[in-house]
Amino acid sequence: MRSKLPAAGGPRSLTLILSLWLLGIIAVFQLFALTFKVVPPIGGKLIAESTGAVDPGGIYRPNVTATPALAEAAAPAQPPAQSPEAQQALALLAESQKFQRIGDWEKALPFLQQAVALQDQDPAVLSKYAYVLGRLQREEEALAVLKTVLAMPRLEPADRLEVQKLASFLEQTHSNVQSIAPPKASPVDVLNPTNLATNESPSGPLLEADGFQPGAALGIVNVRKIELDKDNQTLRIGIKSRPGSKVDNRNTEVRVKFFEKTGGGDVVLTESKGQLEWISQPIDWKDDLPELVDAICPLPGTKAASPTAAGNSYYGYTVGIYFNGELQDSRSEPENLQVDFPLELFLSNK
Repeated sequence: MRSKLPAAGGPRSLTLILSLWLLGIIAVFQLFALTFKVVPPIGGKLIAESTGAVDPGGIYRPNVTATPALAEAAAPAQPPAQSPEAQQALALLAESQKFQRIGDWEKALPFLQQAVALQDQDPAVLSKYAYVLGRLQREEEALAVLKTVLAMPRLEPADRLEVQKLASFLEQTHSNVQSIAPPKASPVDVLNPTNLATNESPSGPLLEADGFQPGAALGIVNVRKIELDKDNQTLRIGIKSRPGSKVDNRNTEVRVKFFEKTGGGDVVLTESKGQLEWISQPIDWKDDLPELVDAICPLPGTKAASPTAAGNSYYGYTVGIYFNGELQDSRSEPENLQVDFPLELFLSNK
């Protein structure tokens, strides 16, 4: 019996072709998977290098390590450390200020000279030095120093204005000195505007813009004589607190001394008993208004005066305001009284 072969293109031939085609597709998928397992995608590698990293699990995580620039920006700003020369100059300025408060310009000057030697490009140091030179009637030297300050290119506008005010005052009192960049506006003396009209020297130290000495919590606004009766010399003293400062009356003290001149021409501290009377009750240092106190002392030759005052005449006074035992501000008339009879810088009972 003979068997017949299946015709070409029959069922068995079709099955074989389909099997081979499926095996080929499976092989291609296996090769594709193997390739991506060994070689990571290029895009993922660039991202990891530029902005983050890919962990072993294939999850993208941002780079949490701060760059140096960001780290510096995040760190709190530290004030520049002062040089030893700057620290020493500040200490010298503080020592000079102690003598300026009592009007002893001769003793204040050496400390400023040393400070200038250390900080000869500091406008604040030079301005304070020039001011004391002016108080010692060395105006030409003072103006030369101020001219140096005004020539500084980086001088702050507010500082420049204050230097110009001081220079203008010195020029007004000594018109023979060559002008150095006076302000366009009419000069205003920060101590007492009327002094410019009378060509008189200001009666106190150079004050800050708010009218207080550097570092002081209290300042004397004015001291004027008032006539309440014929037997007493009465001074009405106006005192203000620096805005924002907390003043405790228990730590505040006013000291007034009256002086007499003897028949022989000597100036002596009066032995008559004086008194202080606060007249602006309550004393609360509020509302930016001065507190007023009257200092009253019997005049020589009156009933209440000391017997030792017989033959003497009234000469003048010194006034000092203290806070926490430290002198804040002072006045005197005549001005040389603060030199001949200096006020205490610190109260011994504090």
